[in-house]
Amino acid sequence: MQPFALADFFARYGTEEQCLSALRVLRWPPEVFDGGIPCKKCEVVRPHHLIASRRCYSCQVCGTQVRPTVGTLFERSRVPLLDWFYVLYLTTRLPEAPTAKQIQREIGVSYPTALRMRRRIQANAEEASQLAAQLFQVALPEES
Repeated sequence: MQPFALADFFARYGTEEQCLSALRVLRWPPEVFDGGIPCKKCEVVRPHHLIASRRCYSCQVCGTQVRPTVGTLFERSRVPLLDWFYVLYLTTRLPEAPTAKQIQREIGVSYPTALRMRRRIQANAEEASQLAAQLFQVALPEES
């Protein structure tokens, strides 16, 4: 399998909207989303549109919002999805998981934020591994 190069990463996930769209596709495949997704309030399958500033999709009829980040590593995080994706990418490329200090330097967040991200990835290692494999078509290195 061809390695996922850094240029490929930024071409595919270079913006917040591209990252959100990738999560949406993983959560609701195009054959589901294009026909609409079940609205929590209407309880009917309806089309939803993007609200990029909130990282969510809104029902076109009632305005109820659904977030593709719910139930993932990214839930309730203010860190941009692009930064999260980049840290997952680093995790797939480095022989060992990046340290909080490396994360801090790479994406320019505070040390407590980097530490929180690292701990969240470690606590949800299986989910992170599956997500990285789906996004980058590679397997994460095994933890020792």
